[in-house]
Formats: sequence, C-alpha cells, structure tokens
Amino acid sequence: MGQRMFTAIHPAPEVVDTLGALIEPRRGIDEHLRFTAERLWHVTLTFMPDVSVDSEDRITEMLAETAATVAPFDIELNGGGAFPNAAAAKVLYLGVGAGREELVRLQHRVRNVANHAGTRVDSTDPVPHLTLARTGRRAINATKWLQVLDAFPPLRWRVEEISLVASHRGHGPTRHEVVGTFPLTGRD
Repeated sequence: MGQRMFTAIHPAPEVVDTLGALIEPRRGIDEHLRFTAERLWHVTLTFMPDVSVDSEDRITEMLAETAATVAPFDIELNGGGAFPNAAAAKVLYLGVGAGREELVRLQHRVRNVANHAGTRVDSTDPVPHLTLARTGRRAINATKWLQVLDAFPPLRWRVEEISLVASHRGHGPTRHEVVGTFPLTGRD
C-alpha cells in the first residue's frame, strides 16, 4: 500500500499570521469544534489516498512540467462555508473568492497529472477552500460560526508554487511532509 498524498497551495506567511490572530481567540469556545493547526493550513488541489513509489516519481516529474506552464496568480480567502451544509456542519472553512477560476483550472490540471501517473484521486469535484475546523463525529448548526467567518477581512496572496505533500496519520497529531515544491513559472 502506498502513502496518502495531496497537492496544495499554502498561504503566505503574512496570511497565516493574520488568520491565526483572528482564529486564536475563538479556539476552545465551542467544545464541538477542533480548529486545525496553522502548520496544516492549505488549499487542496487534489487528494490522492494511495500513491505508490513509482507513481510518486511520475507525479513529481509531471508536476514540475505542469507548474512551468502556469503563471503565478493572486488568490483571496473570503467568506465562510461548511461541509456538508451550515445546518449539519462537520467542517468549517474559508472559501476562495478572487483567483477561484485560476485555482479551479489548476486543480483540473493537477488532477490530470495524478491520473496520467496512474494514481487514484478523490473523485469529488473539490470546492476551493481552506479548512479551519472539524467537528468530529457530531455535526453542528454552524450558522453563527459562518457569520463570524464572513466578518473576517479578505486575505490575499500571490500563488507562486504548488506543493506535493505526504499526509501521515496514526499515533499523535496528523503530520504533513512537503516532499516537493514546484514554482509556477509560466507567463500571463
């Protein structure tokens, strides 16, 4: 069996700092929410639950080629959301406003890379977002939380690279290991 991996973009350090300052006073307010650690914040491009070593090598090579054809672009986190919905939320997130079209195109390109490398990808069509909190097994009504998240200022940064990340789960907290970064060097 291979390893769990995903491709992602990571927020700029100043975005992490600003968002962290907004989230910190809210941690622990709701016993049903577990806020994601800042070190794990990312916007997923594609999730691959079982990547073999051979596939990882092909993905790495093809991601470098793909990234070289994509121009850097601006992205903005703006507005709260919940999966599966606000009335029965299990996940709270910030959605992507500006830059959404570019991000969706990049998601499709990276999904094609994984498919061509012979790796199974999560079959859902992803909603561009950054996960902030999870509820565990019990869903909650998150309407008030979404109002709080909607009041956050837009958080903008320039996407200049994509990352290939191994997700290690098991004893202790989830650990993400960036196994490769690929600069976006295409032209507008």
